[in-house]
Amino acid sequence: MLTSMAEEVRDPAVQVPQAIAYSTPIGAISGLLFLLPIVFTLPNVPTLLAVFIVSIFCAVSICCAASRATWSFARDKAIPVRDPSAVPYNAHFLSMAVQLLLGLIYLGSSAAFNAFISVAVIRLSATYAMPIAILLFNGRKETRDARFTLGRWGFALNVMVLPWVSFEIVLFSMPAVVPVDKVMMSIWFRIFT
Repeated sequence: MLTSMAEEVRDPAVQVPQAIAYSTPIGAISGLLFLLPIVFTLPNVPTLLAVFIVSIFCAVSICCAASRATWSFARDKAIPVRDPSAVPYNAHFLSMAVQLLLGLIYLGSSAAFNAFISVAVIRLSATYAMPIAILLFNGRKETRDARFTLGRWGFALNVMVLPWVSFEIVLFSMPAVVPVDKVMMSIWFRIFT
């Protein structure tokens, strides 16, 4: 979501990388603070309802981010959805329709939905790792003239990302339930190929 607002900040070459760098520890800390009480207290129905309401607000923010990205793609003529207004109605309805269609997959088979989402996470992680691997392969020459750098930690952090993404890919390649049966593996195999 941060990168979709790159055109709206004053100094995107500095502020967007900073925001991306800060989002990971902030997200980890806030996620931990949110999940630990839930895990240790086994919530009752009202608490689960509160979590559901929080999830609704998260879905709204995800929908907004998706519609903003879709609107930007349409504005740059990358997709055939034209939206001449300042409010991205068409982009919002398109992203909402895609989300509804993905929800229908879950109604048909939760295993297929989990596999589909896992593949999306794997491919997204791979797209994060590829530029970092290329950067390391080229000796990090591209970062010498950058206005924002990670300083002396840059090389170490770049090196740490690659095994982490590899671990993440292996983790998301596994089926979500145990024991694994023929149908589950069949779904996973079809989605991965």
